[in-house]
Amino acid sequence: MVLSTPAESALKQQGFTLLELLIAMSLLTLLMLGLGSTLLTVAQTQSRVEGRLTQIEQQRVSVGFLRTLFGKVSLQKDRITPVSPSGKMRTFFKGDASAVQWLGIMPSRFGVGGRTHFRLGLRLNAQTATNDLILWYLPWEPEPKLLDFSQATAYVLEKNVQSMKLAYQDDRVLGEQWREQWLDEDGLPSTIELSVETTTSRWRKTIIAVLGTASSARAGASGEAVFGGTAQ
Repeated sequence: MVLSTPAESALKQQGFTLLELLIAMSLLTLLMLGLGSTLLTVAQTQSRVEGRLTQIEQQRVSVGFLRTLFGKVSLQKDRITPVSPSGKMRTFFKGDASAVQWLGIMPSRFGVGGRTHFRLGLRLNAQTATNDLILWYLPWEPEPKLLDFSQATAYVLEKNVQSMKLAYQDDRVLGEQWREQWLDEDGLPSTIELSVETTTSRWRKTIIAVLGTASSARAGASGEAVFGGTAQ
C-alpha cells in the first residue's frame, strides 16, 4: 500500500469537488440571468422615456406650427361657394367640431410660402386602421374656383388619433360659451380649442388665438376683404 505524504494530502484538499463546481456554475447562471433581466428592463424604460419625449416634442412643434398659421388668417370672401342662408358671401373660414378650413399665409420656411388654403381634420390610415391628424394645404389662386382638398398636400401632425374635437369662441360677446360650429359670415373666432387623444397619450387641451391679417382687416370699395394690399 502506498501512503501519501502530508504535503500531498494538503494539495488534494485544496481542489473543488464536482458537486461544488456545479453549485457554483448554477449560482453564476442565476446571477447572470438576474443581471440580464435588470439591464433589459432599464433599456426598455429608457426606450419608452425617449419615445414619450419625442412624442411631446412632436406635439409641441405641431401646436407651434398651428399657432403660426392661425395667427395670419384672411377675411377674404369666398366668391364660389354658395352664399350663406342670409344671402351674403362668407369668408373662407369654416369650422365645426371635426374640421376647420381657412385662407391664410404659409410661412416661407415651411414651403413656397404665400397665400394658402388650409384644412385641419382627421383621415383614416388604412395600414393602422386608426386616424391621423392631417393638415391639408392648397396654394391660393387668383381665379376663383371650387376648392378640392383631395388634390391638396397632406402633412401628418399626429398619428394613431382616437378622437379630435374643435370648439370656437368669440371674446367680443360677453359670456360667450364655446361653440361646436362657427357660422359667422364676416368675422373670425377669437380662439380655437383643440383637443386630441391618441392611442398612447392625450394632448394637453390647447387654446389657439385666431388673428386676421392686417391687410385683410381693410375693405375694398366693393366691400370685400383686402388681402396683401390688393382688392380681390
